[in-house]
Amino acid sequence: MKLKFPPLVLALVCSALLLPIFVIVSFFVVFSKRFYPNTFLVDIAVGGETKNEAKEKVAKVFDLLPPEKKIKFVFEEKSWEWEAEKDLNWRYEAEETVEKVFGSAKSLPLDRIFQKKVYPLEFSFDENLFEEKAATIAAEVGKKPVTSSIFLNKETGKVEISEGSTGLVLNKEDLRKEVSDSFSWLKFDEEIVLPTKEIGGVPEKEVLDEAMKRGEKLLGKTVTLLAKKQNFVLSDEQLIDFIDISSVWNEEKIKDYIASLAGAINGDAENALFQFENGKVTVFQEDKIGFNLDKEKSTEVLEKGLEEIISSDSKNIFKELAVAEISPAVKTSDTNRLGISGLLAEGESFFYHSIPSRIYNLDLASQKFHGVLIAPDEVFSFNKVVGEISKDTGFKDAYIIQNGKTILGAGGGVCQVSTTMFRAALNAGLPISERHPHAYRVSYYEYRSKPGFDAGVFSPTADLKFKNDTGAYILIQRVFEPKDLRLVFRFYGNSDNRKVKIENIKLWGVTPPPEDLYIDDATMPQGTVKQVDFKAWGAKASFDWSVEKDGQILHEQTFFSTYRPWQAIYLKGTKQN
Repeated sequence: MKLKFPPLVLALVCSALLLPIFVIVSFFVVFSKRFYPNTFLVDIAVGGETKNEAKEKVAKVFDLLPPEKKIKFVFEEKSWEWEAEKDLNWRYEAEETVEKVFGSAKSLPLDRIFQKKVYPLEFSFDENLFEEKAATIAAEVGKKPVTSSIFLNKETGKVEISEGSTGLVLNKEDLRKEVSDSFSWLKFDEEIVLPTKEIGGVPEKEVLDEAMKRGEKLLGKTVTLLAKKQNFVLSDEQLIDFIDISSVWNEEKIKDYIASLAGAINGDAENALFQFENGKVTVFQEDKIGFNLDKEKSTEVLEKGLEEIISSDSKNIFKELAVAEISPAVKTSDTNRLGISGLLAEGESFFYHSIPSRIYNLDLASQKFHGVLIAPDEVFSFNKVVGEISKDTGFKDAYIIQNGKTILGAGGGVCQVSTTMFRAALNAGLPISERHPHAYRVSYYEYRSKPGFDAGVFSPTADLKFKNDTGAYILIQRVFEPKDLRLVFRFYGNSDNRKVKIENIKLWGVTPPPEDLYIDDATMPQGTVKQVDFKAWGAKASFDWSVEKDGQILHEQTFFSTYRPWQAIYLKGTKQN
């Protein structure tokens, strides 16, 4: 039997069933572009508001905030204040805040929609400014930890321990969080305890007592380190200082001590130096063996010595450091095997009108080559032999060519030494593998010589190199004649009868120097003039060089040089008295 309901009853029943759905749909339609009820930005109610209405509401609250929004930190008796906008360039990000909160609210489950929801504000600030401000505070509150240490009290003769103390540093990450919270929740003018953290630590009493026992075992004892002809005695005070409170031995102190010995032990081997006189080669400087301390192995040696002395009743132990001998490449005994029989060739140059410091540098640099041997098939490097050119190595300021200017610089005049060496190598018939002409013509090099026979050097970009292909050793001898203003290099060896020709010496494209240049200098008194660069005629130069032996050409080369015209430059004083 079927039940029949009147139409009115059916309508009422359907309405009752559809009403909740209608209400829910209506709610979501109404709040599709509005914040859900009970939504707060910090303590600002924005429930039921549109995005623009929420922005306006927050803006009104901001208008009520003090213009100087300050964050205050306190620590012990110190305090600091930061103004959010002035010191950190803080900015409220209205658009980002509203969009982020609106999106977060829409993703809430149904049971959270009507509950109270509180969201922070989004903001931005200058990270670099924060780092600077934080660094300032860190420097004020920071305290370095003091490491516990053990030492011998010289007055009492007893081992003592300094317990040390912990250090303190600013906890920058926690500080950043505190600052962010203040910005997010508008908690300005509230005092914040500055976040810090301790670093380091003081060892337990048992650890200190154990270190004391180890120190007392070293009283009156020594360790002697042997290094070839030198001995280094470590007293009980030094041995006790090697103890590490928290470990056994302080490895850093041991390594540092071994490193300090390297300065006293290490030394380069020195070659024997020879000279040719009375038709034979004689020694004028004996060879010298070099030494090199193996720091890693010697550190192990000392650590073993410390273990032995602390665990034994011996008052002293001896340990051999790891030291390697370095043999010189040229020994005193080599005089009998050099095979040098006579003069091969020489090169000369003159240094008229040189200032005293330039003559000094010529003498110093040329000395380094006197007695030097060039082995068969060796490629000679001028820069390698002359070494570092600086005031630290004894050179004085004199005129040099650098970056297109003639200036005073350490080592002015060394290029005359390389020029003289170049001429000796040419005359000896040795193949030149690297040579650089000067930027402009220099009068020193053209006295009793043609243009184009110069060789500039500048480490590490420009060197003079040539090869000894004579099959025998070559001995370099220097002749320095300050009275005659003359420098000579002589090459001694065993002649293989090679003949050298220098022909077709040319000079062309000669151009006059530019007009003199005068530059105002406010540091010099008015009316004074100082020449800082010197004129020179420009030109191109070349010569053909060939070496013949037994009717065969060994080497031939054309050397080219391009010299720029150079203007004289004067400084003219403009300073008023």
